[in-house]
Amino acid sequence: MKKLLVLSLCLVTGSLFAQPVIPGEFTDPSNLKKVFEPPRYFKAPVERQFPYVSAYYVKPIVTTDEKVEFSYYVTDYNHSQERFRDNSHRFDVYLKVVTSTGRELKRTKNNVGAGDGKFSFKPFPKGEYEVCIWAVNRANNLESHRVWHTFRVVTPEDLKIPADKVYTMTAGDLNAYEICNKGDLGRMVLVEVPHPPKKMAFNDQFKMYKEVIAKYIEENPTKANDGKVGYTVYAPARGGNIIFNSWRALKVVNDSGYDTNKVEQTSLKTAQGLQKLLNDKAAAGFKKVVMLPGTYRISGFSSISLPSNMTLDLNGATIKCNGFAGVHGCMVRIADVKDAHLVNGTIEGDYFEHLYDALPNNPEWPLGFSISAESVDCSVQDVVIKDITGYGGSNGMGKRNGTLHRYHRGLGKFVPGALDPKTGELIEDRKLQFTSGFVKVEPEKVKRVQVSKYLGYQGIASQQWQLVGCWYDKDKKFISSETIYQYREIPIPANAAFLRVTQLNWSLEEANKTGLTICAFFIPRNCIIKNCTFDRARCVGYAASAMRNFLFEGNFITRSGESAAKCAFDAEDGWDMMQDTTFIANKCSGNMLNNSLLTCCGHNFIFEKNECAIHFWGRTNSSCVRDNKLTTGSYYCDSQNRSGYGRFIRNTYSKGLSVPQTRSDSRLGWDYAFYDLDLMTTSTNNNAWVSLSDSARLVNSKASNRAMAPANAVGCYFENCQVNHIMSGRWNGVVMKGGKFNAFRGRNVFDDCKFNKVSFGNFLEGKQTFKNCEFDGCYFGGISGGSMEFENCKFTNTSMWNGYWVRASNIKFKNCTFDVPGKYFLRLGAYGIGQIEFDSCKATTAAKSGVIFCDISDWRSSNPGDTVAGTITVTNCAFGPGFDSAIGCSSYKWSAEAKKKNPKKPTKSVAFVVKNNKMSKGANVMGEHPETIPPPPPPAPAKPQIKPTNIPPMIALISLLLGETASNCSLVLFTGFNMKRKPIMISAICIVPLMACSGRKLATKLPIIVTIRTLTSSGKLFLTSKFPLFL
Repeated sequence: MKKLLVLSLCLVTGSLFAQPVIPGEFTDPSNLKKVFEPPRYFKAPVERQFPYVSAYYVKPIVTTDEKVEFSYYVTDYNHSQERFRDNSHRFDVYLKVVTSTGRELKRTKNNVGAGDGKFSFKPFPKGEYEVCIWAVNRANNLESHRVWHTFRVVTPEDLKIPADKVYTMTAGDLNAYEICNKGDLGRMVLVEVPHPPKKMAFNDQFKMYKEVIAKYIEENPTKANDGKVGYTVYAPARGGNIIFNSWRALKVVNDSGYDTNKVEQTSLKTAQGLQKLLNDKAAAGFKKVVMLPGTYRISGFSSISLPSNMTLDLNGATIKCNGFAGVHGCMVRIADVKDAHLVNGTIEGDYFEHLYDALPNNPEWPLGFSISAESVDCSVQDVVIKDITGYGGSNGMGKRNGTLHRYHRGLGKFVPGALDPKTGELIEDRKLQFTSGFVKVEPEKVKRVQVSKYLGYQGIASQQWQLVGCWYDKDKKFISSETIYQYREIPIPANAAFLRVTQLNWSLEEANKTGLTICAFFIPRNCIIKNCTFDRARCVGYAASAMRNFLFEGNFITRSGESAAKCAFDAEDGWDMMQDTTFIANKCSGNMLNNSLLTCCGHNFIFEKNECAIHFWGRTNSSCVRDNKLTTGSYYCDSQNRSGYGRFIRNTYSKGLSVPQTRSDSRLGWDYAFYDLDLMTTSTNNNAWVSLSDSARLVNSKASNRAMAPANAVGCYFENCQVNHIMSGRWNGVVMKGGKFNAFRGRNVFDDCKFNKVSFGNFLEGKQTFKNCEFDGCYFGGISGGSMEFENCKFTNTSMWNGYWVRASNIKFKNCTFDVPGKYFLRLGAYGIGQIEFDSCKATTAAKSGVIFCDISDWRSSNPGDTVAGTITVTNCAFGPGFDSAIGCSSYKWSAEAKKKNPKKPTKSVAFVVKNNKMSKGANVMGEHPETIPPPPPPAPAKPQIKPTNIPPMIALISLLLGETASNCSLVLFTGFNMKRKPIMISAICIVPLMACSGRKLATKLPIIVTIRTLTSSGKLFLTSKFPLFL
């Protein structure tokens, strides 16, 4: 439930700038119980703290005259270089290139630091290759998992399609294959609709638009004046632009004589004819087909599938989907093929003609194009995908021969213990580690496998992504070992027959529930979507699923995401099989709900030079975001396992940066770090914000004129910023000039910070600690509840006031200095006094007199503040000239007339402790106050107390007759109180000294409640017994 509340809060916060799609794992009722169960996380034992390595984009096709480069990123288990700028960790990084014949080329970079690196090679000969990168931490000799990719080397001539391999469609082909390229049958009429009245229900708005359109059609009957028999789409618009969600109010009117059945039959034949043409030309050895210009209307129940080694050049033509009532469909498929490409044209869906009213559910799956199954080295380039009912483009795993996998075998039962990676033997006395039996593998059937859950929402199966795997031959003799990363493919050694795996988990019972399997799926890899425009894809511009080493470059997504996923780009349903995907120079704008490149899961996404918003859910693992021009960036950091090794470098955020709050009990201190951000702006009305929960840190960055909430900041500079809702964070070495704080919650610590002309307000709950900080020209207000501690701090021209009718608060100052500018430093309402303490402090003021350091100015009754007994303690402090008192009441004299009218005592119980303080001449530690009710008595002592000895009657008489005047005078001398015949009753906690009275002790034990009357009587006794001797 706690996690659900956090999720809801984050969505509310996020809705200020976007409405991100919620991952299926949070919306599927069958999965909610698992998601919201309290997590249990622990750090891996030392022998399992593996380094982490990832690969940047591997160019899938290079030429024989081209230098080959492989870039990587390496870090230690704790991500020390990125999170703490700790560069002490050193690694040996290995790279292995394997040819199609099995020959291996190895390179090593020894003793390198954490961060990016690169291997460079001279040109390779023509052929197909595999490349593998891994690293070893030199400090503990632990080896990372291995990252495998493939690439091809071709000659420059191979990239050019010879003229004799290019087929250009002819008019004769249209007749021979029954293809129609005159399918542009629709017209568009924009009908201006009014703005809806305020508070009108969403559905009622579109009901109103439909009525407006119906009236327009009635007054303006459809007239075909273009010489063709077709249909007219009437779309709601404002200012000449089609409105958002227009599909809810569209009206399609067919011309007289327009035969929808005939058009559908023609569309089916066109799709079938195009498919047969492509198949025939591929079989004839052609590598490229160039279409004739025109509009090719195809049935929504059909698709065009590209063959392998084929480029379909649309040549500016449009493939148009005929309006239909289906919930699934795909206009162009690239499925389980190699080297297939779609270029230069338009794919137009049936957004405006789809029969929405005929469907029981919102149709999400009519697609523009898809790349699926084991498609390799394929691309879609320079294509406009527009007016799509579902997703503009998509990719993911696919079936071959009716099945999604080529291999699937469970790991069986686990036993306690861990495999020795050097020998393959089982070490039984390893806590929290469990090992499978010998699991059969068949390299003759499948070359690569992954160890993971099978399908579903996937996710980490054990308590760590890394597994230790050992390979054995047919006689179960040890061959080799490696660190296996769940869901990442690994090749099976040629002579291996068995695999054993060690996992990290809570118990044997938990280990046997993981559902770990050895499996292999049909997943596309090395594919490119480049320079495409996705315009008005109703559900999402592009929906990514399972993929490996994909590149999205130079694409533009606009007017998409009206329904279902509701964003520009959504990487979701591939879960942990979305790996090593790169986004470069893409743009998203004009998407009404969300301009985000949004990821719900996946591993090692690289974002560079994009112009958009980016939104990561917490299972987006180990991504790199750098050199992007972002409107907003929102990055969940759930835990080391869920979110991994994120890097955020040199990005700009014009509207906002956010790391939403997650469950701190699950993160175990894991966080993201943001370095060297320049968030300075001269605009004071830009509504830009930075909101970082305690799962993120802002380091060496600067910001101005922004709404800020960085829980953790180090070495930053903030100018004229409004800091809101700091929660459970820490600031160190921060300089803040101007602006204000608003709403402190949780436990926050501020070390070595400098605040200049900053307003602090709304201390609501939790504990706020300031150490070695400086406050110049600052103001503290709205202190209601919680506690504050200041140690070794310097206050210049700064004051505090807790405010009216606040809750009792605890405030402590230790070893602080104060330069008080006005009539007080701390002004309090009695109801706001909890435990107020000044210890070993020094205060000065430029005023000559009249300053009350701690001014209790309001004694009126207030709940709940009056229900808490208060104490003000001033010990070992020094107050310079100008202070009338350390503690006083500036309103006491002003309220004299009111006091006569209302002689009731204050209802707040306040006690005072004053000891070892220094005041200037004529000043008092305690000033005048109203009479107060005494605090509640202390609890009964655990041990019997020594009773005071009764004063002998004779001594009492002498004290009364002879000591009255002397005691009154001496009391003024010793305490600074002005005595009256009816002494002021001020409750005070003090230690009554042991005083001799005719050889007897007057008082005993530790603090007791006394009054001025008690002190007077004590003074009389003291003077009676001692002054005669002195005189």
